[in-house]
Amino acid sequence: MPYNTVLDNFNRADSSTLGANWSTPFEIGNGSLGISSHQVIGAAAAFAQSYWNVTRFASNQEAFVSIPVVPLVGSYVAIFMRINSPNTTSVSFYSSYVERLAGNWQVGFAYLTAGGTYTVAKTTAISDVLSGAVFRATVVDGIVSAYINDTLLDTWNGWASASTTITGGGFIGLELNTGDTTTRLDDFGGGNVPIMTSVSIARRIQ
Repeated sequence: MPYNTVLDNFNRADSSTLGANWSTPFEIGNGSLGISSHQVIGAAAAFAQSYWNVTRFASNQEAFVSIPVVPLVGSYVAIFMRINSPNTTSVSFYSSYVERLAGNWQVGFAYLTAGGTYTVAKTTAISDVLSGAVFRATVVDGIVSAYINDTLLDTWNGWASASTTITGGGFIGLELNTGDTTTRLDDFGGGNVPIMTSVSIARRIQ
């Protein structure tokens, strides 16, 4: 289960942006997520992305979001962590996403280091993502993990190579695919992931 509570339930008026607690985009040239009927929607003509600007979280962090309406084939829901220098040419982040393909789904892990190129590091086939699922991603040290409804989908070691290493804290955010106005998101949350001892891990899984 998430370590943190919901930060935003989007229960407010329809808007082309997510409001004052969000900034957009974090990659130059992209669009903004918006709100329709108290849920997050994408944009018709651009990658729609926004990040929670209230808090820059510590290096070990998580983000999660519910998916009331799942993507159509060819679209995805992406979570971003350790976002640094947003909306500049030096932006960097780790990302995990669930993507609907023709006939199956996959989970993916991607990264962008400062001044580098967005790169998909790993993809793995997964079971279908159903409406109402909660998609969550964590980064602890260099390990990025993805979950659906608390079931671990896969992990990727972002510190396996110097070229993929992103250290320190950062912002958390979301993205929907270019032209995706079908998917709906809700109840975004996240924050710091505590450093867990063997005792606290045992208590958490009881």
